[in-house]
Amino acid sequence: MQKTSVIILTLIFTIRGFITYLPNGPLSATVEPFQSLNFIYFSPLILAIGAGYAFIWYASKGA
Repeated sequence: MQKTSVIILTLIFTIRGFITYLPNGPLSATVEPFQSLNFIYFSPLILAIGAGYAFIWYASKGA
């Protein structure tokens, strides 16, 4: 994978993960059960995926 695409994927996943925890974000007006499932399961998973892409980007910097 190109380094630029890894950086873009990292930004997309981390921004999407953090948006859930904003009090007045675009996902604050969602309905149940998506809101609670998003807060408990989906956003932490998306943040973990973003962290994985960040690790791939960081590990490939030396190569």
